[in-house]
Amino acid sequence: MEISNRSTGWALLPVLDRDQLLVATGGDGEFAAELLQAYLSSLPETMQEMVTAAIAGKLDEFRYLARQARDGSQVVGAQRVAAICLCQERLASLKEAARWLKAMNEEFHQFRALANSEGLVLPRAA
Repeated sequence: MEISNRSTGWALLPVLDRDQLLVATGGDGEFAAELLQAYLSSLPETMQEMVTAAIAGKLDEFRYLARQARDGSQVVGAQRVAAICLCQERLASLKEAARWLKAMNEEFHQFRALANSEGLVLPRAA
C-alpha cells in the first residue's frame, strides 16, 4: 500500500503553525526559539530510535516513540509531522514503518527549513 499525503490529509495542514508555537510559549520569542532548537535537536534521535524499534520488530516501542514525537511536534506547531506520527501510532504492524518514517523525515526537514528561513531558531553559538 502506497502512503500518500492525500489519503491521510496531512498536506492540508500547515508545515509550521506559528499560532500554536506562540500559545505554547506565551508569546515569548526567545523561549520559542529555545523550544524549537530543543525539538530540532531531539527529533532526529527519536526517529533513529523508531528505526531501531521497527527493525527489531518492537511495535509497542515504535508506537510509544511515535507518541513522544507527536507530542513534541504538536507543541512547536509542526502539524504535518504530528499528523504523520499519529498515523504511526495507529499502525497495526511494522510493514509500512519505513515509508512512514521517510514521510516523517521529509516533513521534518521542511519544518526545519521553514523555521530557519523565518528566523525562528536562534543561531548556534560558535
